[in-house]
Amino acid sequence: MAKVRKDPKGVKLRTGESWREKDKLYRFRWKPLGHKVYEVSAKTLPELRRKEEEIKEEYYRKNPEPGTDLTVIQILDRWLETKSGIRQSSMKTCRSEIDVVRRSYIADKPAATLRKSDWKRFFNKMVDEGKAAAYIEVIYLRVNEAMNLAVEDELLSKNPVTGSAKEAVKDPRAQRAPKRALTLDEQRAAEVVFRSDPSDAVRALCLFMLYTGLRIGEARALLWADIDLDKKTLTVNKTVAGVGENIINPPKSKSGYRTIPLNSVAYSLLKDWRASHPGDGPVFRGPRGGMVRRKAANEFLVTMPALTDGACPAITPHILRHTYATRMVEAGMNAKALQSILGHSDISTTLNVYSNSSEDFERAEVGKAEDYLVLLAASPCDDE
Repeated sequence: MAKVRKDPKGVKLRTGESWREKDKLYRFRWKPLGHKVYEVSAKTLPELRRKEEEIKEEYYRKNPEPGTDLTVIQILDRWLETKSGIRQSSMKTCRSEIDVVRRSYIADKPAATLRKSDWKRFFNKMVDEGKAAAYIEVIYLRVNEAMNLAVEDELLSKNPVTGSAKEAVKDPRAQRAPKRALTLDEQRAAEVVFRSDPSDAVRALCLFMLYTGLRIGEARALLWADIDLDKKTLTVNKTVAGVGENIINPPKSKSGYRTIPLNSVAYSLLKDWRASHPGDGPVFRGPRGGMVRRKAANEFLVTMPALTDGACPAITPHILRHTYATRMVEAGMNAKALQSILGHSDISTTLNVYSNSSEDFERAEVGKAEDYLVLLAASPCDDE
C-alpha cells in the first residue's frame, strides 16, 4: 500500500502535491498526458489548491480533451461501472439513486458546463418537490463521488458538486420528525393485535421483531436451523435484501454476525410456533411456503391505527426494532451488550437509543438520584 503523504500539520496531500521543508512552501506538479508540466507553489495549502484549480481550468479551456463533453448521466454511469464488486442489493440501491438524476432535467447537460450554482438549484428543487433531507443527502453523496472520480480521470477540471447540497439539507421544509419508539401503552395495544391470530405468520413475525430487535431482513431470513430452543438462542448469519425480492446476502458487517439469547417472550413464541410449523426452511413462512414478504409486513403495520382504534400509530419494522432497544435501555441493559444484540458496528448508533429514551424513563432515572440530591442540599459544605 502506498504511503500517505502529509504536510507538517498532518493534512493529507493530494496526488501531485508536496511540502518543501527547505523553502517552507507547498508545491503542485501536474503533467497532462502528452503536454508540458505545470508547476505552482504557495505558502499555504488552501492557496496552493486555488492555484491548482486555476491552472487546470486554463489547461482545459485551451486543450479540450476527449470526454470533457460527457453529460452528467454519462459520468454517473461510468462511476456505476466501477461498483461491480459490491453486493447485488447494494448495486440495485445505487442504480435506483442514480436513476433519480437520470429522470431529472440535469441528466443530459454537459457536466463540464455546470457550476456549483447549477447544482444548488438542482438540490433546492428536490426540496420544492417535498424530498426529505436524508434522501437529498444520499443523492448528493452519490453524485459527488462520481464527479470526484471524473476529476481524478481528468474528465473534469474540478468538482462543482462538492458542498452544493448544504442549504437544501438544512432547509426546514426537508426536515422530518425522527422516528420514535412506541410508548408502553402503544406497545401493549400493538401486542394485542399481534397475538390475536396465532396462525398468522405476519403477526408472529412482528411480535418476534418486537422482542428480539432483529432487522426485518434478518428475521425473514431466519431458518429453523438457526434456532436452538434447547440453549434458547438464535444465530444471525444472513439477511434478505430489498422489497419484493428474496435475495439472501450475508450481513453487511462483522458485527451483523451474532448469536442472541432469547428472552422468555421470544422463546415462548418460537416454541409454540415450532409446534404448529414442523419441517425445515424459513421460520416465518408465507402462504406458498417461502419467506414472509416484506411488503406484507409493511402493509399490515401501517393499518395499526385502525386495528387498535387509534391506540397505536402507523409503524414500520424499524420502529419495532427501535422499540425493543428502548425497552432494553429502560430495563437498564448495558450499552455494549445492547450493541452486540442489535448488531451495531458503531457504539454511537446504540447510544443514540439512550439519548432518545422516553420522558417517563428519564423522569424515573432522575428520581433515582432524588434522595442523594436532597441529602447534598441539606448538608452544604462550609466555605473555607
